[in-house]
Amino acid sequence: MPSMHATERFTYRLDAIAHRAIASNDDLFVRETGLTILEVRLLRMIDDDPGTSFVEISQRIAVERTKISRMLQRLLSMELIRRENARNDARKFRLFTTELGQMARSRSEVLSDRLEALLLAPLPTDEVAQLNASLARILEWVSSPEYARRIAEVAGIPSPAPGDETPADRDADAP
Repeated sequence: MPSMHATERFTYRLDAIAHRAIASNDDLFVRETGLTILEVRLLRMIDDDPGTSFVEISQRIAVERTKISRMLQRLLSMELIRRENARNDARKFRLFTTELGQMARSRSEVLSDRLEALLLAPLPTDEVAQLNASLARILEWVSSPEYARRIAEVAGIPSPAPGDETPADRDADAP
């Protein structure tokens, strides 16, 4: 059986779509909202989950922690988000959107909707719904402990026992 060309791989295509779409649209987002696509994504995450922490964000977003920290600092300086010390641990903080942040999110939603419709224009509506449902299932799967266990099996390393703390769990909240 012939080997699969790198560009035929599913993960390659997902990565290429994401990178090309972001690269094509980022300047437009900055011009229209004053924020990059990744900053908008971060703002949405905070608005969707008020009181979320840096660690929780870093576990959900595929961006390096130092970049997340810089983006948070920018959103704080623009007064789009605010932070409060966690009640149970003053070393940690929780993040919330401000009224300005909610307005910025609303502006970005209109642009996001238009650009997503353009991105998906080659697909009929029923295929878009099917694609979204399939991607949601795949995301849930790759985020699951079972997937992590199976990856460890493939790699030939013991996986953490259920409930064991991982290095990411031990990291303290950053900016």
